[in-house]
Amino acid sequence: MPDEPGKDDEHNVSDFEMEAKLRRVAEAIVEAAKSQGNVPGGLLRLAADVLEEAEVPWEQELSRKAQNLAGKQQGKFDRAFHKPYILQGAVGYGHGKPILPSWYKPELKVDFVIDTSASMCDAEINAAKREVRAIIDAVGGEIYFVSADSIVQTEGKARFVEDITLGGGGGTDFRPYFDSLATRRVDDKPNIIIYATDGFGSAHPTPPRGIDTIWLGIGENSRRPRNAENWGEFIQVKEQRAKHG
Repeated sequence: MPDEPGKDDEHNVSDFEMEAKLRRVAEAIVEAAKSQGNVPGGLLRLAADVLEEAEVPWEQELSRKAQNLAGKQQGKFDRAFHKPYILQGAVGYGHGKPILPSWYKPELKVDFVIDTSASMCDAEINAAKREVRAIIDAVGGEIYFVSADSIVQTEGKARFVEDITLGGGGGTDFRPYFDSLATRRVDDKPNIIIYATDGFGSAHPTPPRGIDTIWLGIGENSRRPRNAENWGEFIQVKEQRAKHG
């Protein structure tokens, strides 16, 4: 159409961004119907169809897991004893002296890991990649992105989808990624892990300490990884969403 933004125009939006806008409009329509009761039935049905198709369960789970951290980000702080408070010198150091904790402001740090093993077909990889933008939007900033098969293939910080690179195509083993967390600095470790996978591989029998994990099932046959039946949340991406990828 005349004056419509082109592909390279900064005002142009991707299919996913358009889907997100449609979802927000649909949510507003449903909310208006609840509070005002004067929304035409046809419009309400269209809104319901959009919401049913665009529902992303993992976002609700991520929101639930991040609730406490988000509250702290809005002004609440936690005590920490790994380093002394700035006024510790006023009361002294050593035996019999009280330890004054320092205060820190927790941050929401998310690792998003894509299983790039041979069992993940192109459609499933694309479906997993599709979630990257949504996760970045949900976090409200930067994430740490990892691709892994039987080893960690690529990793690094990502603020945009274009920042990610993929590597892999071998066997499936979830343990090397979790083992790699031990080599990360304390302030660089995640407090939430989202692992996109079909689940056909082995994990450790115990979760990483102090870190919440979401197994994001990709594909209609996805499942919990072996040995992870009792830890982490398993959420399957809806099939129709994966088809959009």
